[in-house]
Amino acid sequence: MVIQLMTFKELLKIEDRDERQRSIKRAFASYSEYIEIYDSELKALIVLLNLTYVAKENVYLLSRVSARHILQKYNKAHTKTLLNLRTDEVSWLHTHNLKYPNSQVSKQNVYAPQIDKVSSALNSANLPLMTGWSHNGPDVNKAKLFCSNFLYQGRITNLAFELRDHPENWQVFFIELGLTKTRFLDMCNQVEQIFSDKALPTNVDIHSKQVRFPYKESYCSITPVVSHAVQYQIQQYTNIKSIRTKDVMHSKSYNVGSLASSLGGHVSALFYPPPVWRKPVKFLQTIKNSNYGYFNINALADKDFIKSLDIVMKRTGTTNKLRRKLKVGALRKIRECLVNWILPIMDIRDGLDELSLEYIEPGSIFDALVNLPIDELNSLITPLSNELNTQLQLSRKLSAYSFHPALLEPLRSQLKWMLSYLASDQHDVQDSCDYCYIYLNSIRVESAQALSCPYLIGTPSLTALGGFSHKLQRNLQERLSADVEVECSAWFIRQYELSKYKPSPQINRFDRKKEVLIRDGIIDDYLCNMTMDIVIKLNMKKDKFKDIHGPNFINKLKGIIPKRFAGGSIYQPFYDTKINWLQVYSSESALFSVLSRLPKSGCWVAPSSEPLTSFNDMFEKIKINSKLKPVLIGYQAVEEPSSRLYSLEKYHCYAESLIGVAQFLNPITVRLNGQKRLFEDIFWQHYFESKTMLMVKYQRKDD
Repeated sequence: MVIQLMTFKELLKIEDRDERQRSIKRAFASYSEYIEIYDSELKALIVLLNLTYVAKENVYLLSRVSARHILQKYNKAHTKTLLNLRTDEVSWLHTHNLKYPNSQVSKQNVYAPQIDKVSSALNSANLPLMTGWSHNGPDVNKAKLFCSNFLYQGRITNLAFELRDHPENWQVFFIELGLTKTRFLDMCNQVEQIFSDKALPTNVDIHSKQVRFPYKESYCSITPVVSHAVQYQIQQYTNIKSIRTKDVMHSKSYNVGSLASSLGGHVSALFYPPPVWRKPVKFLQTIKNSNYGYFNINALADKDFIKSLDIVMKRTGTTNKLRRKLKVGALRKIRECLVNWILPIMDIRDGLDELSLEYIEPGSIFDALVNLPIDELNSLITPLSNELNTQLQLSRKLSAYSFHPALLEPLRSQLKWMLSYLASDQHDVQDSCDYCYIYLNSIRVESAQALSCPYLIGTPSLTALGGFSHKLQRNLQERLSADVEVECSAWFIRQYELSKYKPSPQINRFDRKKEVLIRDGIIDDYLCNMTMDIVIKLNMKKDKFKDIHGPNFINKLKGIIPKRFAGGSIYQPFYDTKINWLQVYSSESALFSVLSRLPKSGCWVAPSSEPLTSFNDMFEKIKINSKLKPVLIGYQAVEEPSSRLYSLEKYHCYAESLIGVAQFLNPITVRLNGQKRLFEDIFWQHYFESKTMLMVKYQRKDD
């Protein structure tokens, strides 16, 4: 939590009346950092009372007269009056907003105790308990008296909590403003009764989303709900340049809740799309006319490559142990960049890029790298080292590193390792007797949800990968009568294109006074089109599939591939690409030979082993490691699953989104790590425990 720089006392000292009015109003707005009011309780109570007036009344927030006017009305009344109506709004305090983003959800809210922490993900358990308000839009000002949050003696609280838990601290201030002691005690009893009567909804609203998850040999339907604490916290990061956010606009924000209303409908969400090119670009189209031949000079201009050269050259570090650690990390990065530097030529060699023979200069290093037998590549270490240093010399930024005595041997050793690795034979292909891999190549997804949850825009939810795999398992079991189980799945994104979308809501009611038809508010949505690969590991009894590589099985399999992913539609690759889009492998070595040559413009979405303790901790890790990005990895129930009217399944619960981090790995990195690491590092599996449903790193059963 960011510490508030000014206290309420300091705001009261602002001399200019208009500036003081604006500052105080902003301090009590739902999006603002909470302000400490201790030792200024009377003034704060006056402000809270005056905030209930509508803006057109232009009430001065520190006016004692207008504040007393509200309390005097309550003293004289015998039935529901102005203050009673404001007390009723305490009923609509929530920890999780059911009306966000769809304000059509009616007469429901979720007020739940704090949930448990999850080591690999972030949720409201990583933040103090905070509440928001959502009910009828016109009542948004009425709710500010009891529902506006502030700090009191360091605690995040509001007037409703104070009257429930510490009424003795506030009695004197209400009485000073004209409320009788009897009325004050009545008001406290009303608030206490409202809290004691709070309960989760008994039915699922028709406008609430429901998602199915496996539960107790059946299924549980969950309704995702938005944590006020998490959404509030994200708003605090919008002005920090290192944290990327985008606005989600709500045209009728007052119907959504207090937080959206205070922001004028401009609610921020984290924005971290996958680092994937919009369209595939072949390096040869962009570099063949450069001074550097067909090498990718951009790999040498990488700031991490230059930093690594400095570490090796200057031997930075205060101790021998630290110097060794820094050098090992630097050499690993240098190796990765050198592979990236030579990769366009390797793509030509592997047949991934086409090149006319007229562009090949006979006798050049380029000609040798393309045409020499693979087991003779080691003979090119010296000419390749000279070529590397020559290219460093041609660059003004890199010339200081060219033929540097401290770098000659380290660079040569990394080139030697790289050529040895590229020349090494693949492992012997051995068929497994109890598992196989289904490889979906270059399938297209259109209009998938890039707004994976109200907190996050970018990569579709990882639960979509789990749902796709589970649907395939069901199809195999039901349509092919196969005794199979999906153990894990991996996801590679080739292309990604984000688009902003404003769905036009249906006309759903008629305003009799104005005699006009009314729509619900327009809400921004973010969709994406992707080209992607999915690898699914099946645990199976091989005798059930006598010919898993045969055309009959492949054709049957093509007919049962799920047609949806993350809310989008799945299509085969375009016909003119001639891509064999579905293949089955019973050998990891054979599959690795394919996966190790995926295009460098894409990335693997791989699990991360980084534990997360707070949102600040997550952003620090993302800042340090550019491969890490936040993703939606699952849900955590705020209650025990139970029966609920209008649920899609026997069990239902409300659940909060879990934000985790995933590694977005360049295929070069995965290729360098080797076959064993690929099958250990990039696969996801579903994990279910108690109230937690999330995607985690796959643990091989033979480990």
